[in-house]
Amino acid sequence: MSQTQVTPMSEAAAKDSILLHTFRIDVTPPVGDYLCGGLHTTSIGVEQPIDLRGVVLTHNGVRHVLASLDFCYVCGRSNDRLIRAVADGAGTDVSRVVVPSNHLHDVPLIDEEPHAIVAELSPLNVHNESWWAALLGRVTAVLRETLASPGRAVTHVGISWAAVTDFASIRRVIDVNNRAHTRYSKCMDPTLKAAPDGPIDPLLRQVTLYCGEKNPAVCLHSYASHPQVSDGRRLVSGDTVGVARDLFAHSFPDVLEVYFSGCAGDVTAGKYTTARPQRDRLNFGVRLADAMHAAHLAAAPQPLRSLSWSDHTVTLPLAAVAPTEADLLRDLRDPAVPHNVKYLRAMKLDRLRRRLNEYPYRLTALRLNDIALLFLPAEPLIEYQHFTHARYGARLMVSGYGDSFLKYVATDHCFAQGGYEVDPWWTEIKPGAEAMIKAGIVRVMG
Repeated sequence: MSQTQVTPMSEAAAKDSILLHTFRIDVTPPVGDYLCGGLHTTSIGVEQPIDLRGVVLTHNGVRHVLASLDFCYVCGRSNDRLIRAVADGAGTDVSRVVVPSNHLHDVPLIDEEPHAIVAELSPLNVHNESWWAALLGRVTAVLRETLASPGRAVTHVGISWAAVTDFASIRRVIDVNNRAHTRYSKCMDPTLKAAPDGPIDPLLRQVTLYCGEKNPAVCLHSYASHPQVSDGRRLVSGDTVGVARDLFAHSFPDVLEVYFSGCAGDVTAGKYTTARPQRDRLNFGVRLADAMHAAHLAAAPQPLRSLSWSDHTVTLPLAAVAPTEADLLRDLRDPAVPHNVKYLRAMKLDRLRRRLNEYPYRLTALRLNDIALLFLPAEPLIEYQHFTHARYGARLMVSGYGDSFLKYVATDHCFAQGGYEVDPWWTEIKPGAEAMIKAGIVRVMG
């Protein structure tokens, strides 16, 4: 892996101490751009600006970047460009940068390769390259400017948690014949809504960084559910996450809140949503904020004595592409085919053109004392989060939605049950990936 020059930490910081810089960058797209990469239509306004938020931790002259992006997905080459822009700005190697999206829907989805195919074969131009390239340049510039300041020493760290009530529910409702039925985020089917929550993880977890034992500076939050309950109104919006962060900021204005979505591939708010999405946005945002607030008050700082970073890649074999190139080209050229379907077809055509039969699945773990933060690519199902907590305990926070080229990452038994998460249009993996990913988790967690 290529190396970039690492700028030494401030001379005022003693050797072995850990230095903190924070950043927050507005990444709101222009009005009129497509939302969710063309899976939704174009925006007509901005309900709430969206951000790239994160921290740079410098230890023994080496910088590590954790950030969260208010996008749906960033995939493939687009993800590589984003990671490189952050790494260049931070003066570190790409292996020491993680920037997952938090999987909102009324926001950008950046996936240049299939979007280029859509533009090539139809009148649609879903990807705004001039804005995206300018944003990447601004990210690099802001990070360089941020890191020119002395920063602050991180003295303490803590992990805490609180339950989120009446929010998450398993999307896969399994019937007596072992078949999956999908409880979407806006489910109105009374039978599906009446089904139990299922094996969710009800806890919002928080890792707090302190610059002084009684001076919290950053709260890193993670909760495992699709966060959107009000999407489709054509307004750029942070949805429940935006509401919760604003409320948290009112209570703790000196603390930067960074939100990560956990392994939420099969978890939505579908059991609890109503037919009033604007009201749901506020109600579910308050439920999320209540858990953030409770977790923050429960935090117990301990002196920060160690930082370690581990990065490991598993190469996953991909499922075969079933449609032929001729079938995909026909749909892409047909003006009657909707733009969201064209994007799905272009994903498969991209794989055929590049002959992609395997893909790197990059796992990253940060340890602060005995507290671990695990970052996974794509949209993993909740089982991967349960597996990690069962093996490594409660002092752990898990995030999904790194490079999302693979889209849904199901566990093996789901393929026999069917359902949205194993629909070939929505996943690139096949049975057998589960064991490889879990072995990768064990490897990166050490």
